[in-house]
Amino acid sequence: MNRRRLIRFVSLLIPAVLGLRPTALSQVSDPPLREEFDLSPHGEAISLVIESQKAHIEKVESEHFRVTRTDRLSGISREHWWHDTIERSWSASRPFAPGVIDSTHYFIVSYRIAYAEVGRWSVDTRKRTARLLKKGAVM
Repeated sequence: MNRRRLIRFVSLLIPAVLGLRPTALSQVSDPPLREEFDLSPHGEAISLVIESQKAHIEKVESEHFRVTRTDRLSGISREHWWHDTIERSWSASRPFAPGVIDSTHYFIVSYRIAYAEVGRWSVDTRKRTARLLKKGAVM
């Protein structure tokens, strides 16, 4: 018996002894990202705002482009999203450090377009709430 036949025989014999199909050992499954890897608390706060405030985000974008007169794409936010080159940024921070009050789930999330803040939210990730703040308000 040559080596190749012996190796093939053993590779078929091992799964049979273990009670597995030969293909079961070769199958690899990708872990789902959300279950396998947790988001950072800051990322979770930003994600909560993006998911729950879609209509408001589109509204403030349209208003921003109308006020700044950079509206070459006729005021349609989706057109801006796909075609403009203006920087957008999200930030999340805790309003105060944990201590007497447990602030581990409280965040201030802000959204900027070209360095101008266009939205700010008070977020509680434990309760899954995002409340729009007035300009200049802290919490």
